[in-house]
Amino acid sequence: MNTKTKPTSKNQARDKLFDSAVECCFMYFDICKQALKTDSFTKKENIALFLSLLSLSWALVYKDQHLYILKSFSFEIFHSAIDNVSYKLGIAWELTIATVSLILVTLFAIGYGPFIILKKYQKGIDRLSLKSGLNEKPRVLKVEHLSENRSRLLVKSEGLGQERYQSKLDDLRASVGQMVESIKYLEHDNTCVEIFLASRPLEHLVKYEDAIAKLRSSYSFVVGKSLGGIITQSIVDLPHLMIGGTSGGGKSNALNNVLVNLLESSNNLQMYLIDLKGGLEIKAYESLKNVSLVRDIPESVMTLKFLVDEMERRYKFLESIGKKKIDPKRDSLNRIVIAIDECTDLLGKVPRTHSDYQHINQAIEHCDKLARKARACGIHIVLATQKIDQSSIPTRIQENMNGRIAVKTNTPENSMRLLGNNKASKLSDISGRAIWSIGSTFTEVQIPLIKDEEIDRRVDNLKMAIESKQKSHFSLLDSTSVSKEETTKEQNTYVVEDADMGDK
Repeated sequence: MNTKTKPTSKNQARDKLFDSAVECCFMYFDICKQALKTDSFTKKENIALFLSLLSLSWALVYKDQHLYILKSFSFEIFHSAIDNVSYKLGIAWELTIATVSLILVTLFAIGYGPFIILKKYQKGIDRLSLKSGLNEKPRVLKVEHLSENRSRLLVKSEGLGQERYQSKLDDLRASVGQMVESIKYLEHDNTCVEIFLASRPLEHLVKYEDAIAKLRSSYSFVVGKSLGGIITQSIVDLPHLMIGGTSGGGKSNALNNVLVNLLESSNNLQMYLIDLKGGLEIKAYESLKNVSLVRDIPESVMTLKFLVDEMERRYKFLESIGKKKIDPKRDSLNRIVIAIDECTDLLGKVPRTHSDYQHINQAIEHCDKLARKARACGIHIVLATQKIDQSSIPTRIQENMNGRIAVKTNTPENSMRLLGNNKASKLSDISGRAIWSIGSTFTEVQIPLIKDEEIDRRVDNLKMAIESKQKSHFSLLDSTSVSKEETTKEQNTYVVEDADMGDK
């Protein structure tokens, strides 16, 4: 009885393993199929292809189906030899041979996938019927996928100017089946042309009103609109943010978006804004009682020192009540945001002969402490800068900036310092186009446009809401589900510890 049961259970186990392996195989093949459709056959898809073939081959070996396949493709005279070799090798060697064979097949496929993609774009370029004076056709040298939506073609075009491509722009769109963002000469090599393509371009303009409608929780801001829709982020979860990029790229617009979003979506929020360029960028917020403006380096150091002391007081408070982090409603304490525009003026490296050398070193120490320790205390940092080099912001502070918004940078090196890759340097020349980075995720977004008049109007409304002690009607939290007692607790209670902060 037992001798019959064992083979049956073994066969059932093999059947189950075979079915699971086939399911895995189809799942991985589906990943590869989608990648080929979007021309994004990357490392992930190469691994998926290998795993799909490996799971299928191992399943075939375990179920002895590999012998049936080999016999199907060989003469009958070799069938007994196949059985003998399989018996002598054993299942371990058969699995090893199958794995090695698949590695060779996968290596071939890794090279074949990009070859097919390159050939596809070459056919598209050939349809333009472009030829140089020497009767040479343009040749696609490289296809680079910049994001899930954008690609870059590097085309060898000796004797062909970019204006020849511009004259056939509509034909180029039709032949490659994608939108053409831009065409330009390769830097330092006028024999090559770069063609930037987009399968579905992001909107060039996102209205602030449309974006703010997606804001659903307190202490949150709209990052921008990606291909998947509006992206929002809670600063509580970050807890610190850095915004960077070249002049004219939309850095100031991004900063204003974050500030207005946080003020509108939140109660119990105290904000400190530091701008050492005369305060022009932050002057609009001056009338708000819960916003303090700082315009010079000594006062900035005092503000940072005050916040470090406040952090220490809050840690003692948490210890006394046996809690791990601040809850504004429970503890009647404000969540605090300190935003520093052009932070390199305050945190950048300066020589010892600099008149503010001592103050800047103190500012760096205070900011470093806040970046490392202030999360649990409900204190958050927002840094914004146009200058991105080795001396701009100390690495120890940058390492704690979990969220990054990078508008276009002038060089790949600047993008590397902001994001750890060159994605920001390859963005389109569209104001407000940016890369949103959180953890290891990088998403291309269009930041909503908020004009100066819109900022003034919303600040005026916030001012009235704060002065009347009413919850701002711009907060999109569902107030209908909150009791009267909870609503009273949620009203703006801007509590600031007494300290010598200088003039507001």
